[in-house]
Amino acid sequence: MTTRPKTDKEWRAELARQFTDVLTTEGLSWKQQWHKTGNPINGGTNRAYKEINAFYLYLVSVRNAWGRRWFTFNQIADNKGYCHKGQKWMLKKGSKATYVEYWYPFDTKEHKMLTWKEHKAALEEGRDKNDFVLRARFTPVYNE
Repeated sequence: MTTRPKTDKEWRAELARQFTDVLTTEGLSWKQQWHKTGNPINGGTNRAYKEINAFYLYLVSVRNAWGRRWFTFNQIADNKGYCHKGQKWMLKKGSKATYVEYWYPFDTKEHKMLTWKEHKAALEEGRDKNDFVLRARFTPVYNE
């Protein structure tokens, strides 16, 4: 998916399409192989993607014969060298983003996104759990 999904349903439809494409290409005997190749990881933090994002990025990697390291635009453009010390990185012209989903608590009274830590603190301070809903955000990532 090269455009930001508008809804989680749109994102999941793309996930299903990618899975169908891999099954068509690899055959019905396909089995999960990320245990052999390793989970897709965030190249800037070296943390493995989990659950549905790991599955989705794995499918995109298999379909395109790409590596397992993924970076956000900010990690690529990092001028302080946190992600790539002593190196200058740039996106290649024509690079297409793949999107991962992130669910976060949204405060309906304050009309703002919260971190999970802020959400927990608000509940501990006595806020009603019905003051919050979950929303999805789709973050673009690029393969190395």
